[in-house]
Amino acid sequence: MLSQWLKLSRPNIIRRDGYTQVSCHFNGSNVEDLKEALLFYLGFTSGRLIQPYIIVQQNGHTIETIISSVDDTLVYQEIPPPVSDIVYGVNKNSLDNYHFDLFRNILNARMSDKNLFESTFSQWSRIWHSFHSYEIGVLMLTLSVAVEGILNDIFIPKLTDILKDDEFEAKKEKIICSIRSIADIDGDHLNSISKYISKWGNVHSKRAIEFLIKKEIVTSQQRKCWIDLRNSSAHPKLVKISEGRRKKDYNQIIICLGMFYCLVLNSYSYKGPLYAYEKVKDNRLVMCFGDGSLFGSS
Repeated sequence: MLSQWLKLSRPNIIRRDGYTQVSCHFNGSNVEDLKEALLFYLGFTSGRLIQPYIIVQQNGHTIETIISSVDDTLVYQEIPPPVSDIVYGVNKNSLDNYHFDLFRNILNARMSDKNLFESTFSQWSRIWHSFHSYEIGVLMLTLSVAVEGILNDIFIPKLTDILKDDEFEAKKEKIICSIRSIADIDGDHLNSISKYISKWGNVHSKRAIEFLIKKEIVTSQQRKCWIDLRNSSAHPKLVKISEGRRKKDYNQIIICLGMFYCLVLNSYSYKGPLYAYEKVKDNRLVMCFGDGSLFGSS
C-alpha cells in the first residue's frame, strides 16, 4: 500500500474564533490529493461542509496563497457525524490514532483508488445537502440511493469475487451450451435466455447486505430501515404527515445514516469507535470491527 512509503504528518487542527486552521505535511507529488483528502476527511468526520477560505501551500521554495469565497448560509449547518472528535479508552488513553489512520487511508484512496474516494465523497456530499432540504422525502430518497450506490460501487465488485462458486458457474455454462444446441430457437431468443441464465447467482444489494450482516459490518435493523426507506421513496403515498409519522421517518433516517457510515468506514478499513445510531439522538459509541480483508488491512 502507499502508506508503506508515504511520509505524512498528522493534521494539526486549531479552532480559532470564527474559523478553524488546519495544517499538514506530506511528500506526495500532487498537493491536490492532500487538499481533496482533507476536505472529505474533515467534512465527513465533523458533519460539516468544509469551505476553505485561505489555502497556503508550499512546494519546495515556492509558496502559493489561494483566497476563495465562502457561502455564509452553509457555515453553521451540519449533520450528525459518524465519529466523535475526542475519544478516550478505558485507561484514559487517547484514541486519536484511529482518526489519523482513517485520514491516511482516505488519502491513499485519493491517490490510488479514485473509484472508492469519488464514490464515498460524492454520496456523502449529496446526503449532506439533502439533510437541509425542506422536503424530508428528498433526504429519504437520497440516503437510500446513497447506500445502494456504495454497495454497487465498492462492495459488490469485491463480494462478487469472494462469493464466486466455480462449480455453480460451470453448471450455468453447461446449461447455456445445452440451450444453444436446440435448433428451433432463433438467435435473439437464445441470447436473451443465455444472458438471463448468466445472471443466476449474481451478487445484488440484498445478497451483499446479508453477507455484511454475517460479518457484523451492518445490522438487521439497518437493513430493514434501508428497505423501508427505499420502498417508501420508490412508491410514495399521499398520506397525512402527522408528528408520529415524521418521528418514525426521521428515526429510520438516522438508522439508515448509521448504515451508510458503517459502509463508508469499513471501506476505509476503519476499526475505531463510531456512533451506534440505533435511534434518534443516540450518542452511544461502539467499536467498528469491520472485515479488513475486504479492503486490505489499515
